[in-house]
Amino acid sequence: MSSQDGLVVSFEQWQYGPVGVWDGEKRPADGISFFLVDGDATLDAPGAFGGSLGYAQKNSADAGRVPGVEKGYLGVGLDVLGNFFNDGEGRGTGCPDDQKSPAGTAFPTISSTGPNMVTLRGPGDGLDGYCLLGATYNGAHSDDQGWESSLPGRLQGPTTEVSDDPVQAERDLEPSKRTVTVEISPAPDPVVTVWIDFHDGKGPQKVLSRPAPGPVPSTYRFGFAGSTGVWTDVHLIRNVVVGKPAPALSLTKSVPDDLPRPLKVGDTVPYSYTVTNTGNTPLTDVTVTDDRLGSVSCPEATLAPGEQVICTASATVTAEDAERGRLDNTATATAVHDGREVGPEEDRLSLPVSGEGGSVTVHKVDGHNGKPLPGAVFQLWRESNGVPGLQTRGSDPDTEVDSGCSTDDKGTCSFAGLARGTYYLLQTDTPEGYQRPGNPVTGPFTLTEDEHLTKKISNPRGEPCKGKGGKGGKGCT
Repeated sequence: MSSQDGLVVSFEQWQYGPVGVWDGEKRPADGISFFLVDGDATLDAPGAFGGSLGYAQKNSADAGRVPGVEKGYLGVGLDVLGNFFNDGEGRGTGCPDDQKSPAGTAFPTISSTGPNMVTLRGPGDGLDGYCLLGATYNGAHSDDQGWESSLPGRLQGPTTEVSDDPVQAERDLEPSKRTVTVEISPAPDPVVTVWIDFHDGKGPQKVLSRPAPGPVPSTYRFGFAGSTGVWTDVHLIRNVVVGKPAPALSLTKSVPDDLPRPLKVGDTVPYSYTVTNTGNTPLTDVTVTDDRLGSVSCPEATLAPGEQVICTASATVTAEDAERGRLDNTATATAVHDGREVGPEEDRLSLPVSGEGGSVTVHKVDGHNGKPLPGAVFQLWRESNGVPGLQTRGSDPDTEVDSGCSTDDKGTCSFAGLARGTYYLLQTDTPEGYQRPGNPVTGPFTLTEDEHLTKKISNPRGEPCKGKGGKGGKGCT
């Protein structure tokens, strides 16, 4: 994979047990690692076992000589026991002082461990390098606890036994599931960021972020390792997803399907704003605003890839909405990833609003004899976009107030409960035997408050064809 594209890898991990006893003591060990190597490497074997987590080296009289992973570039240790944090067993050989572990080289002692730690180690090859770049330690230390981690949850879960039944096994493992996301931003100046969702209701949390080391290889290979030593644990990973960093979100604004329409003055309109993380990186600081309502309440502000949150707010229909004939508002959603804004994404919703007393009645007549004409269908539209004439299509049409009424035996149909404003009648269907008017639009006409207008509209007949050879003349249907 090209380092110019960056890399995002997410996976589910389980560390549980412990299952191994040494020197009369049972302790969880060691951990899981995710690592990158130079793309030129073969990557057909891991690094050293135990505290080196399959990435770094071992080079000591007690541990022997085991090389680290070939042409290693970056190792991310999800370290339950905590030895990946220290420089014991020859880890970090040849490293500068500012890349040596504060825990020193003592091994194996509880005092030198950094339990429940996420640790980053840098480039190395063979028995040299793999220096400490960073870790989730907060600086506190005690001889009986070791170096204290700042992680907001435990890497190791509470599971101790798993059923042979697959359905029950899934239930047994669920409390120990953790979802890990590692992102390396694009070269030439990549930053490595680690997120962990402890599945405690808080979503993915950024636990560590550091500039990646240089020089940056042109391509990467990646791998995983589960590592144990004299003490052992069970290590599992699943659902590995790999891609380029592509933070993104979507927003959908909606109202209940059963909301009565058109709205009236005083009605309460409940809005739902569904924000979805459509990218492959975690998002924080999810925010929704509405140009009418301001800030919108959201129950969660952090979303893992694929997750969504539904935010809510409500509006009250006003007399001004009735004057416009519609309730309009636009929502905007944004989020943050790696310190950069994601979005904005917008969604606009327009709902029809009726007034309290005005009406328009169509009186449809035969254009030949003036008699009432049933079966003509009309729509009522309200002027709302400021453009002269009726627009029923495009990005900003006028507002459709009623989708249609058909004239009765008296040739009438009515539209009631209208706010004051400017309207158009649009004839959409013509009785059999009659011609549709050349211009099917009547209007604009203005309706004042509580005014009742009647519009008389005639339809020409469709005359039978006459003439030599059965050919008709002008107006023949």
